[in-house]
Amino acid sequence: MAHVTGYSSRHLYSKFKEETGVTLTDYIRLRKLTLASFMLRRSGRTVTDIVFMYGFDSIQHFSRIFKSHFGISPRAFRNADSWNMNLFFPSAIVTEFSYTTKICNINNKAISAYFSDVIDIDYGFNFLLSSNQGKIITAREIADYYMNMFTNIASNKNHFTVLGEVVPVKGLDVRITTYIGQVSSTPSSSTDHIKIPDRKYICFNHIGALPDIIDFHTWAAGHGLRKHQCWLSRGPTFTTFTLIDSYNEFEINYYIPIE
Repeated sequence: MAHVTGYSSRHLYSKFKEETGVTLTDYIRLRKLTLASFMLRRSGRTVTDIVFMYGFDSIQHFSRIFKSHFGISPRAFRNADSWNMNLFFPSAIVTEFSYTTKICNINNKAISAYFSDVIDIDYGFNFLLSSNQGKIITAREIADYYMNMFTNIASNKNHFTVLGEVVPVKGLDVRITTYIGQVSSTPSSSTDHIKIPDRKYICFNHIGALPDIIDFHTWAAGHGLRKHQCWLSRGPTFTTFTLIDSYNEFEINYYIPIE
């Protein structure tokens, strides 16, 4: 790293701490723990695989430093119903999006769905939440899946709502179930009416083109929740899309369940 930056090793360490507030060693450790915690929440991958994936010395070493940072064991973290996103450690090279937020309670709402789909995702062993020119990049398989889906829907709808739930599955990482339709105020027993869980949500409002919106979702679910000191709750999220001009920009409201 010193060779690439042109700094001496000593100057690199001091400059890095000056810019980020933590030492280079601590930054690497905390980012690895953050990525490992994501895999525990959002995949069916074994702890052994996660230890191997992020280069921890051993399961015992990983479990010890994980509990020291998050306050609970990896197993307890995976089985929890909520997670303290204050402990999410942000990337030093990811910049913010332009957005607003509000806290709200949603009750007696459902999605009247005219489209649904299920996709199984395998993150692979080189999965990283990466960035390009300071903008976070969503895992390509997920991004391509949603780009194709949203482009097809947006071609004949200028307002729609997407509800999705990520469920970890052993052997394939994760299964994502997605429903697209319109919000209804009167939940029905009909199979095409999907109940939105009654609970508290943080709502992120953002305007952008579809590729930007997909990356914003990734940013909000990690960096955004940390910035607003939220406890993330287990359960589905949903987003309303409204076309705002002829340049294929949408205004979205992204609802994430919180305690």
